[in-house]
Amino acid sequence: RMLAKSGNKLRSVDSDLTSGDGDGDDAKSMSGSSYGVKSVDDYGGLNYHYLGAGIRDSRTLPNFAMESVSHDQMPFAHGDIKNIPYVHGGFFGAAPFMLTNPHWISILRILMPDVYVEISRRAAYAPAPKLIHWAENNPVVAAYGTAHELEFSGRVPTLEWDVFLDPYLVKRVEIVLNEKEGFLQRQRDSRKKAHKESHRKDDDHGLDVMEGENDDEVIGNPTPMASSNERLVLSYYNAEIRRRTELLAERMLIAHGNVAQLVLEQTGYLKKYNFSRVKRTRKTLGGGIFARQWLAVYADAMKFGMGVDDDDYDDDCESDTDSTGAQDDVNFEDGAGIDHNAQIVAIGGHHGATSPDAKSATNSSLEESVSKTPGDDRSIGPPRKIVMMRSNEDDDDISIDGSITSELTSPQTAFLARTRKAQKARSAKKKGQQRVDSTSLNALAKSICPDYSIKDSIDSLKHIIQCPAPFGLVLDMKSRHVSRKVWALVIDFLRDAGARVEGIASFFVEEVRDISKYCNSPVNEIVFAHSAGDIQLGCHDGRIRRGDKVFFNAGSLLWDYPNIFDVNDMRNILEHRMQICFYAEDIKQSYRLKAYAKTTKPAQYSPKNQNIMSDDESETCAESADDASTGSDLFTKLLVQDRIRKSSVNMDFTYEEVPGGVCSTIQEYKNHYNLKIGLYVQEFAIDDAAVSLIVKYVNANPHVYELGLSWGGINGLTVRGIQPGRFTATDGLWNQRYAGMPWREDLKPSDESTT
Repeated sequence: RMLAKSGNKLRSVDSDLTSGDGDGDDAKSMSGSSYGVKSVDDYGGLNYHYLGAGIRDSRTLPNFAMESVSHDQMPFAHGDIKNIPYVHGGFFGAAPFMLTNPHWISILRILMPDVYVEISRRAAYAPAPKLIHWAENNPVVAAYGTAHELEFSGRVPTLEWDVFLDPYLVKRVEIVLNEKEGFLQRQRDSRKKAHKESHRKDDDHGLDVMEGENDDEVIGNPTPMASSNERLVLSYYNAEIRRRTELLAERMLIAHGNVAQLVLEQTGYLKKYNFSRVKRTRKTLGGGIFARQWLAVYADAMKFGMGVDDDDYDDDCESDTDSTGAQDDVNFEDGAGIDHNAQIVAIGGHHGATSPDAKSATNSSLEESVSKTPGDDRSIGPPRKIVMMRSNEDDDDISIDGSITSELTSPQTAFLARTRKAQKARSAKKKGQQRVDSTSLNALAKSICPDYSIKDSIDSLKHIIQCPAPFGLVLDMKSRHVSRKVWALVIDFLRDAGARVEGIASFFVEEVRDISKYCNSPVNEIVFAHSAGDIQLGCHDGRIRRGDKVFFNAGSLLWDYPNIFDVNDMRNILEHRMQICFYAEDIKQSYRLKAYAKTTKPAQYSPKNQNIMSDDESETCAESADDASTGSDLFTKLLVQDRIRKSSVNMDFTYEEVPGGVCSTIQEYKNHYNLKIGLYVQEFAIDDAAVSLIVKYVNANPHVYELGLSWGGINGLTVRGIQPGRFTATDGLWNQRYAGMPWREDLKPSDESTT
């Protein structure tokens, strides 16, 4: 803590420990240190930075002073990553470092007790990959990483969300969309028929005029000739679409899912069953929580972590909408159309916007426990103890999604509720004891989870972070076979709520293609690929087009794709794996970049702001560091040593040779197709040697990898506990090596006809 407090004083001079290392626009997207500063990023959007004189203490340490739970932290050998477009996995790579921070562990215990109990049982013996994997899409870990970035780099990071959409709610939205399109089509047909009858002599000209007029109606803006009834119906459709989209977005599941669930999702069958399985999977095994609860927990974790008191900002974060109520205002019969005559009466009302109840007693006690305690230096933070209370009220009024309903919706449900009560009473009478509410960890987590709307959570983040755009997102589409119009509605809702949706991505190009056409404002359509060979194949078969933004796993730049049909290759692999003595260091030292990873600097390329120290300057810094001994001088010593390490980077790389010496490269495809390329890795499956080599390679070639490297951990840090084994590769590719395509050296970008 002494080092961190000393560092707070130095941040006004140098806010980013790696500032000045960037080149051109890439450096501009990573720098910036004042409140509300904006800079243009490679997506064409804005980066937001926050670092003012009154920055709060996030109770995290600078990266070179952090310690992992196994005490095996390792800095990158060649400095930090200069350009991180988004945080892969929601900072799940920061989990080993968060578990050594008592303040943030207490936040996890308070906000997610079920996850805390599971991880507390594993932390002592679980290997580093499992500790990282459990934290994927965890809101508390994401808040920890965000708080660290805010305090020590002044940058508001963009997070990645793996999202599943509820197929039942998707169907409800599609029904209204189809009904609206059908209504507009009927109006167009009736207008054309009336126009033909009144203007028979000028039929062709009249049709063109009417088609131009009706184009405005398609987007929901009727022409002045439209009757008031038509405008009323259209306003009802638009209001109903907004209401159902809000429910769909707030019930969006933030989860990655396991392999079986992802495979089943690709088939398009049993979608409701698969969604229910993902929802019921534990959060530490690929499951997740709804977007509404995720953001509420994230906002509370940021409030506790940054030391923000409720009195520090206005109480305007109270919920003014309750999206969980009145979900079935419109009755459908087997998916049939809407009865317009029966619904016109309700058009003037306000759909889905009811007055909320007061905050629950659990949330009130949670906030009261954060208040200042006399004689306690850590006056702002989470409560140190949580008590499980048994409620005397009946829990039959709790709905499936955890919301409390004030009244039964139909006589049938009332009868079922009375039947359940009678059965429970008889069971309790037989046992001779009174029935009590569940005290499981899941029930405790649901009762503690704050219940704010998405807009309210983002509004509170604006006050906590003191930034107009505090929450950036890249959506990774896990749900398949969903209409682009539905995805566009979800994106528009999140943006209206205050989120920065920087992009939407998928491994299937057809899922993201042309989504921007249906959005109110364009969104980056990102194509994910398993390997560099997938990008090469996509360019030749037409799936990847000119100007596309693509990301692929950087581990494919190091992985040798074996030829399973070559007996000699298979024999060499078996002999290497089955030898008596196996040394992981030999594997790490044998890493070489593939021939297709070769790059050439353009003639007009001139790196700017290269922070490379000369020998004399390094010696001077080292001498000044040796003189430092205590207090802030110790921090300065560590800071200078860290800069010397980052500046001593040799930009020469060793590439593998190919037979004949002729091989196409990624740079050739990037230039030919005008692609914007970025990289990512699997943080739980990459060792320190591989990540250092990849970081060095990406930092040295920003003209090829404009979108940088998406790193899901603390920038500049990894752990030594991830090491290669006899049958385990730790190059960052993980299981994607079995799905990706190898690079074909004989193909050239100009061979566009080749498939």
